[in-house]
Amino acid sequence: MCDCQNRVCTELKKAFPTARRVIMPVELLSNRIYIEATADVIGENGKLKDKKIKVMVSYCPFCGEKYPEKGEESV
Repeated sequence: MCDCQNRVCTELKKAFPTARRVIMPVELLSNRIYIEATADVIGENGKLKDKKIKVMVSYCPFCGEKYPEKGEESV
């Protein structure tokens, strides 16, 4: 598995030295990055509300390397 997440966090820390921490949107069990989308949905009361949807990506968004599937060994 690539090291892009660590490299990007390191570069962001350099670019923003006063930042206390840099957090990437990462799913903890697989260590894969996810994209969070927001959809407007109609609630039970008939009013619009925001619904956050997490979409797991299959490839690293920085280098394009394929993430290992469940059961595959990560190198």
